[in-house]
Amino acid sequence: MSITSRVVKRQKSMAEFIVVIILSLVLMASFISQFMSQKEQISQTGFHQIADNFVSQVNLVRSQWFMDNKPKKMLLRIVGQPKKISVSVNQWGWIDVDDNRFVCEKIWQLVVNQPLDFIKSPVSAIELNIGDEQQGHVCRYAINTGQYFEYRSATGQVIRSAIAKR
Repeated sequence: MSITSRVVKRQKSMAEFIVVIILSLVLMASFISQFMSQKEQISQTGFHQIADNFVSQVNLVRSQWFMDNKPKKMLLRIVGQPKKISVSVNQWGWIDVDDNRFVCEKIWQLVVNQPLDFIKSPVSAIELNIGDEQQGHVCRYAINTGQYFEYRSATGQVIRSAIAKR
């Protein structure tokens, strides 16, 4: 093989390599662009799923409360944890806490069993003062997209916000 044919072959090989790199970069840019355009929808769907799980857990605890003859505190086994945890319920059988400090954070921990965190962003836990003792605690859990859900400990009701549009 002559020197000229080697040079031509090496140049052809280098050109193919550059084309492969450019195509890879274009595909990566396309994927990243597509992901970023769907990021908010993914976030909203994930937070909606947390709200659904919250409802399920609250209803599960209340069902167990009825089956255990309405105790003031219940011992529950959480999946993935070796020990049972003590869960306080109110007179209506809904998850609640007796302590008035950090009420919503404590309820979140009892129900969700994870930190106030969602996709590496904090979840705000705010107790709303609606001025009626009979309504129990009203906790609002919100993320930075504006999406939230509220938990009312007197009724066990979970109210979801409409999907926020930006």
